[in-house]
Amino acid sequence: MSVGRIRTAPCLALLVTMNPLYFLLSCLFGVGLLVVLARLLLFIVEVQGQSMMPTLLPGDRVLALRFWPGRWLRRGQIVVTHYLDTRQTRQPDALSEQKYIKRITGLPGDTMTVEMPPLPPSQKAAANERPQPRTWRVPPGHYFVQGDSWGLDSRIVGPLPFRALRGVVIMKLKRRVEHTNQSAPLEIPKPTEPEQS
Repeated sequence: MSVGRIRTAPCLALLVTMNPLYFLLSCLFGVGLLVVLARLLLFIVEVQGQSMMPTLLPGDRVLALRFWPGRWLRRGQIVVTHYLDTRQTRQPDALSEQKYIKRITGLPGDTMTVEMPPLPPSQKAAANERPQPRTWRVPPGHYFVQGDSWGLDSRIVGPLPFRALRGVVIMKLKRRVEHTNQSAPLEIPKPTEPEQS
């Protein structure tokens, strides 16, 4: 009685016959290549402001993907972006050094009519009126961003060019564990009451 030959998969046969040292070097090279690609394509941003509350809180960290083509942008995406630098010492079309996390609400061809942020109490008493809505036309090659709460965004600075895009947020990461002094009491801030208009 003849025993049939056991056929092995090509990949498994290659691993069996491979030199262990060569196999280890190949694994290290593969892992190193993945790390390099991840550093080139991905970056981490920590939220510092309150303009994306309640979606993102100060101290939250997000993972963003670089090199996102403008034609792939969609309304509702959270992006990391620069603003145009308005300082007179820079070129008129220069970008700011600071990065902002906002949500895309308008794409090329959209007409955006947005409510302006409320005036500070000092200006409100002087003007005695509410800010009027403002209308923006998003030109080709631009996008319109807003925070989930009030802050500096396209409602004030206008549509942004595609080249201002730094990356698209793909996931929210775990918050860093803050090491606090166990002997010190934890102070919980009291909630602020809404301002009476």
